[in-house]
Amino acid sequence: MAPESVARTSQATTPPVKQLTAAARTALENAELAVNDARTQLALWTGTVQTLEQARNAARRLDDEAVIRLSSNVRELVQLGLKQRQSPPVKLFD
Repeated sequence: MAPESVARTSQATTPPVKQLTAAARTALENAELAVNDARTQLALWTGTVQTLEQARNAARRLDDEAVIRLSSNVRELVQLGLKQRQSPPVKLFD
């Protein structure tokens, strides 16, 4: 068998590499941007960072569903942190 045909055969039998879907990649990118925004506004919660790390781990496992769900949670936590930051402090005692 000629070397050219061996190369073609090995290329044809190589399974496609699994990747995250475009929706999962976009969700994770948006979560990363939201966290950066919260960080610059000093409104980043520890739980938000932990949830973002879980989303990144899900991306490493190529778990599209988990990436999208966790990224959505990250964006919600960021919104809550920003809302809290904009609220006036609570006066406990007179």
